Amino acid sequence: MKNRLLTSKDFKTSKWSGGDTTELFISPEGARLKEGNFNIRLSTATVEVEKSVFTKLPSISRTLVVLDGKMRLEHKGKHVKVLSKFNVDYFEGDWSTTSYGTCVDFNVMTTNGRASKVTPFSLMERDEVVLQSCIEAEASFLYVYKGAIDLSIGKERKELLARNLFVLSKCDVLEIKVLEKSEILLIEVLK
Repeated sequence: MKNRLLTSKDFKTSKWSGGDTTELFISPEGARLKEGNFNIRLSTATVEVEKSVFTKLPSISRTLVVLDGKMRLEHKGKHVKVLSKFNVDYFEGDWSTTSYGTCVDFNVMTTNGRASKVTPFSLMERDEVVLQSCIEAEASFLYVYKGAIDLSIGKERKELLARNLFVLSKCDVLEIKVLEKSEILLIEVLK
């Protein structure tokens, strides 16, 4: 992978039984969720119904982060977790999972023993932050949910706006200057 900025024109939005879902990234290119032939998939979703039963996805590890709203996830025989803004839950796709509550969420799905880590940040205008993407990461991403930031990686500089996803080609130091109040996620997929 090479460093690249993805915007709404690169994303695919579709309906699901409880709202909309937007696929932000899938690897390898051309892979499909329904075929299960992917390594990494990032998406956002709106949950517009009070109760939803998750589709079972065998051999897929999941990370879910609430971006807005509140959700209670019940993983039958495993654990229950109440999630509000920026809370994270990790679970397996073959678990019997039911959600309660409405929200906007961010999802990471991985296969073949990969795990993911999502770190959310709420930043104020003019904040300056230096982040290090994980040395052990197979892939890293920076997602701007709200706001705008100026991102520098070495000599490369990009402005990221709300709903932009930046794909990092390798572990690196990320220098962030916040242009307006922002909510961002650092996503790392571990081998």
